[in-house]
Amino acid sequence: MAPAEPPPPPGLAPDLGSYSREELLRLYAMVMRELRERGFVRIGNSPIGDVGEQLVAEFYGVSPIAANTAGYDCITPTGEKIQVKALWKTSPRRRNLSPIRSEDYDQVAAVIFDADMQPQDLWLVPRSVVEEHARWSDYINGRILTLKREVQTAPGVRHLFWDGDAFRRAD
Repeated sequence: MAPAEPPPPPGLAPDLGSYSREELLRLYAMVMRELRERGFVRIGNSPIGDVGEQLVAEFYGVSPIAANTAGYDCITPTGEKIQVKALWKTSPRRRNLSPIRSEDYDQVAAVIFDADMQPQDLWLVPRSVVEEHARWSDYINGRILTLKREVQTAPGVRHLFWDGDAFRRAD
């Protein structure tokens, strides 16, 4: 095994402080793809959940709540409890959100990121729609919501698009 190369001398490393949030996420996505291709990581745990929570909180004009709060990730100015689920579409067929294990929420906010970890869509799904369409899994002890057409077109579901700076309504 060859010895590890030393880090680059000062001044040759990129100044990450000058990168935008979007540029940093794109760089991270490139690094994770390369690590997966090399077999170094299998799935690559990512910051995608934290990023999704921050974007949803910004959309509502609030701050995310403490990370260890079960059931919801932010509370809207009107008092709605929002559980955020982020989906990084590393494959075009990915549509399942991570499990919903708590019942203490009013709405699920599904933030969809493209393969370059750039936000694309925000689906706001009322709890009643989650309960009607999500399947229960004893194995994971939670509900699994798939963002299929029946969910996307259900009454009360709202779809917003990322415009490069914030989520905006489709209309």
